[in-house]
Amino acid sequence: MALVKPYQPSWTIPIQTLPNEILAAIFTAGAARPTSFQEYRDIPFPCIVSSVNRHWREVALHLPIIWTTVVISDDRPLNLPTLCLQRSGDMQIHAFVFISNL
Repeated sequence: MALVKPYQPSWTIPIQTLPNEILAAIFTAGAARPTSFQEYRDIPFPCIVSSVNRHWREVALHLPIIWTTVVISDDRPLNLPTLCLQRSGDMQIHAFVFISNL
């Protein structure tokens, strides 16, 4: 008769064990400038990854390159561009302005 180990919950999720360097590479690739207008209108990629968990947030906040795309639109609150400008540090900014027709 084989012994069955009792169930032990795993508190470590594999994605949370990725090294910072790997996450940084993934975040940098994911934050590449959008290729369509719809991508500009969605929640910015850095905002998404920085809200997953504490580890991802720390990596995202210490990676200014992912915050360099700033989208200004008349249907978007100005706090998002301000946030990107603050977190991008002294990196070159790629700014996109969308004004809807009245």
